[in-house]
Amino acid sequence: MARPRRDLVDEILKVRAAIIQAVSAATAPAWMHLELTMSQMKGLRTLAYHGPATVSLIAETLGIGLPTASQLVDRLVQAGLAERAEDPSDRRRIMVRLSKKGQHLHDGLSQGPQAFRIWLHRMNGDDLEALHRGYVALARIALARTNGGAPVQEPVRRSAHARSQ
Repeated sequence: MARPRRDLVDEILKVRAAIIQAVSAATAPAWMHLELTMSQMKGLRTLAYHGPATVSLIAETLGIGLPTASQLVDRLVQAGLAERAEDPSDRRRIMVRLSKKGQHLHDGLSQGPQAFRIWLHRMNGDDLEALHRGYVALARIALARTNGGAPVQEPVRRSAHARSQ
């Protein structure tokens, strides 16, 4: 006999909490000693995702003024997390990029998704397919609510060969 829907939902929420805790544990060492402001963290993430960027692009991406973005870059450079360099194609422009220390910090803070990927690879095919169906269904509902009820496209399914990789 199938479990009551309410019990199943409660069990899923408990398991979800355990997964979130495991993901947090994977990143805890990097986060525990982090001494960055939220603005500095946003700057670090912006540089990690946009690669070398001008101060103007950082300001635009973060929705802040140019002077504020310049001060933010100054603080990241002082902390050894970013570096400034001339743009090889236009020596008048200054590009900002993560330093090795900044890249290392970002990588450490991003261990949770990498750990999750490893766990997914360890699942058997049937469980992975079932999880995929569940995530697609949940995403459809969640995105429909955030899109004001607009229809949400089904994610593209990978071929059987690609899934077995």
